[in-house]
Parts: sequence; structure tokens; C-alpha cells
Amino acid sequence: MWFWFDGERIMVSTTAERQKHRNVKRSPDVALTIVDPNQPLRYLEIRGRVELADDPEFAIRDAVARKHGFPDGGAFDEPGSHRVTMTIIPTRVIEH
Repeated sequence: MWFWFDGERIMVSTTAERQKHRNVKRSPDVALTIVDPNQPLRYLEIRGRVELADDPEFAIRDAVARKHGFPDGGAFDEPGSHRVTMTIIPTRVIEH
């Protein structure tokens, strides 16, 4: 799953129509594991709670897309999609 880290917060962009959005609305507790591509046994696990916010300007969607080499994230959305940002508020971080 692609994400954006602004130096303080981890954010994931999704649409309100996707299952992950429905899951987080039901239970905001999440875990995100980031694996070091050069050392697969080294990873960072972040557990926390999600805060949801609308992203009508597509700021986070486009930041994530640019991070991965796309000019923006418009090609990833169906017309009329409702973008939301899931901000992970860490409660526990495990480095392995």
C-alpha cells in the first residue's frame, strides 16, 4: 500500500468507496509494516489509530502519486470519486 510521510504523520489516500475505508470507519485500529527492500528481515511495524479527513483537493493522493513517479493521481480514480485521507496516529512502533 502506498503512503505519504510528511516527517511527522503517515497518510494513506483512498476513496470512500473502497473496502479499506469501510473497514477503518468500522474499526480505526490499524497496523502498517514497512519492509526494508535491501534487508527483507528488517522492518518497521507501526500500530495506531486512523483519523479520517476528506481530501477534496487531492493533495495527499497527488503527493503519493508523485512519490511513485506519476504526475498526479488522477488516473487512479473513477470519475466522481470521493477521496479521503487516513492519517495514522501511532500508538506503538516496533523496529526489527
